[in-house]
Amino acid sequence: MTQWIPVLVRLEDLEKVTALLAELEAGRDGSGLENVYEIAEARPTSTDSPGTDATEPWSVEQLARLASSSTATGQRWAKALDVCCDQPGTYLPTSKVAELSGMSITEWRDAPRKISRHLKAHFADVPREADGDLSWPLSAKSMPNHPGEVSWMATTETASRWSEVRHAQA
Repeated sequence: MTQWIPVLVRLEDLEKVTALLAELEAGRDGSGLENVYEIAEARPTSTDSPGTDATEPWSVEQLARLASSSTATGQRWAKALDVCCDQPGTYLPTSKVAELSGMSITEWRDAPRKISRHLKAHFADVPREADGDLSWPLSAKSMPNHPGEVSWMATTETASRWSEVRHAQA
């Protein structure tokens, strides 16, 4: 970590800056990055009330494409959706999503870092956030009862659509 310096970033730009840093670091050896990622994960991600989501949910077809994805990122998000959709409207911390899905915390933490690039490549048709970014299939939020971890939530509508996808696959 001797080659790192702290940088002040406006809160509204933090997600984009951390995504850029993750992209730059993807080709490096990764030494010392776990602490950086833990700090980045602790950022506040939303001011919405628990159980709400202002973004239009993904369609059944879009969720089905994610469920059948052969990429590591897609498969990890599908596992997280399985967990979060079992408890719609409830924010689950990263550690719980990882535990219940059978992923390591590192595997699950890696998925949100890579989702923006994955969406641009495979899901350019998903709904967009108010800032124009492609929406994620789960809502992310920092919760006071889980400091230092991002918590994840599926809306009731997303859970219903995900259930439809999983039943069609059975």
